[in-house]
Amino acid sequence: MNNVRVFLFLLMTTFSSVTLADALAPSLLELKEYSEGPATMQWKVSLKNAATLKITPLLSSDCQQRLENEQELDRIRRTSWQLHCSANTLVGKTISMQGLDSSGASVLLKVHLRDGQFYQRILSSENTRYEVPAEQSRLEIFSDYVAMGIKHLLVGVDHILFVICLVLLVTVRKKLILVVSMFTLGHSITLSLSTLKLVTVSTALAEVFIAFSVVYTAAELLDKNKQSLIRKYPAILAMAFGLLHGLGFASVLSDVGVPQLHIPLSLLAFNIGIEIGQLMVIFVLLGVSLLARTLIKKVGVGEVNIKLPIYAVGCLSSLWFWERMLG
Repeated sequence: MNNVRVFLFLLMTTFSSVTLADALAPSLLELKEYSEGPATMQWKVSLKNAATLKITPLLSSDCQQRLENEQELDRIRRTSWQLHCSANTLVGKTISMQGLDSSGASVLLKVHLRDGQFYQRILSSENTRYEVPAEQSRLEIFSDYVAMGIKHLLVGVDHILFVICLVLLVTVRKKLILVVSMFTLGHSITLSLSTLKLVTVSTALAEVFIAFSVVYTAAELLDKNKQSLIRKYPAILAMAFGLLHGLGFASVLSDVGVPQLHIPLSLLAFNIGIEIGQLMVIFVLLGVSLLARTLIKKVGVGEVNIKLPIYAVGCLSSLWFWERMLG
């Protein structure tokens, strides 16, 4: 089993190395209607992207765009317009991204209507425009938020590392099912409470706690003490840390937005997406474990010391912790 863990931790450190580079901030186009006054449109793009990509948001000809503000802050360029559209609504209007078809980039589009309807789409070189519908079907909302949940889990390296650590700490399959279920229950609770505004915790503080959870579990993998808390009560600790991770998921959902008329459906779909992403990570680990056992038997590799990759994960998560604490 120790040899198998070597392969899994090599996978962990491969995932971890990705985070050493600064990720590009996503390009975001957001349109909002208000109960009174004109609608607004805001275009957010990283300065690095703005320097290399020439993309301009445009609306239907029956909408006038009046430049309101443009500023550069925290390596992000923000441009705002007032929109004056016929019939004073965005419904039926076409939003397009000029220059997107040849850029190879993608843009997150969010549209908020005054009646509480909320639409979100990814615009890309294959799909550069979107016509705002009068109403979005429940199936579209459900599929959109499931996809968002899966994507967030799979790009959240700290979440992935924590799940991997749990799998490595809990070697008994039946107990693993319970532990992962409790982790899911924990993050589902805080995600729901935070989205419903019943619990409010700053995103920065939540990210600090998430980094701590990875540091803690990595340290437990190095500790041979079978009486440590997480080894004695893995399900309880998994749920406790799940509560912390749920706050991180909630910050993402808050940034994306939730359609006010379909909050329960959106929450359910986002949670299902996170769970699917989580299961994908676990199944990959189990597949790697099976492959590793087969290779070890064939090659006849002896006992391998796995402390170095564990220290690497611990050091990386410690770096996250202090960066988030001081940032």
